[in-house]
Amino acid sequence: LRFRARGRRFFCTPAGCFDFFLCVTAILDIGLSVFGGDLANGSLGVLFRCLRLLRLLRIARVLMLFPNPKLICTGLMNTVPKIGHALVLVALLAYAGALTTALLLGTSEVCLPDKSVCIQELFGSVSSAFMSNIQIGLVEAWPDVAAPMLLSSPFWGVYCVIFISVFNFAFLNVVTGVVCEHMLELASKAPPLMAEDVDKRNEEFQQRLDTIFRQGGGARGGDH
Repeated sequence: LRFRARGRRFFCTPAGCFDFFLCVTAILDIGLSVFGGDLANGSLGVLFRCLRLLRLLRIARVLMLFPNPKLICTGLMNTVPKIGHALVLVALLAYAGALTTALLLGTSEVCLPDKSVCIQELFGSVSSAFMSNIQIGLVEAWPDVAAPMLLSSPFWGVYCVIFISVFNFAFLNVVTGVVCEHMLELASKAPPLMAEDVDKRNEEFQQRLDTIFRQGGGARGGDH
């Protein structure tokens, strides 16, 4: 319908080309499922079904119609580089913690009483210690990691508290601050909302009407 309404201009926009690609992919997928036989269940059929999932990208058009979702999406996209810097900071923090714990706990043979978790499994190498520190920092089942550490020495409890505090400050607070800063910057540069435009136009129209009525009343008074 859009092609018939717009003609060749339909292919002059990226959205039109994308819709045409989706339509062709859907037709090929249906034809393959009807006439392809075993090919429909093979890798080719899976490929066409995956390409049809690209229809979800059309939701972006809906966001372009409303200013607030568009502002949020634009702000998030602009903050990706700085969020990457924050992730690098978090990775360096986890790596420093991994080196510390692997050096001090890597050779420990302390395990939980039920032998379910041992320190060597968590901090026996730098890679495993890195993942364990990430788990502690994200507060994801961190008591399972901290329990054997506390059996080794109660001072590791202080380490866990400090690491969780610094990790969450570096990750959550910095990322939240960067996102909020960009959102406020975009909001200040964005044009006024539609409702504000309508109110402004109504005020201007009322002022013009008042001016016309005053001029008309003055002219009638002068004639008399």
